[in-house]
Amino acid sequence: MDQTFDNDRIIKINIEELEKRIGLPVVEISALKEMNVDLVMERAYAEVIKGRESSSVLRTTALGHLIRDVETAFKGIKVDNPLFHAIKLV
Repeated sequence: MDQTFDNDRIIKINIEELEKRIGLPVVEISALKEMNVDLVMERAYAEVIKGRESSSVLRTTALGHLIRDVETAFKGIKVDNPLFHAIKLV
């Protein structure tokens, strides 16, 4: 459990619960105190080597069909990160 201060209030953050809810690793760090900076880099690297499938919340919008079509076209011509480029183009 971490604490941060907002004006005179103490805000408590449950790191484990936050990690579960957002589905991403959470690392408690303090760059000022040089606390866990190495750990955040280790966790980030571990996630990168796992790889991931790209997704976008835009797929469920009115533009979703257009984004899928452009992504498919980009895949056909072997563009790296076709979803990213499709969203940027649209």
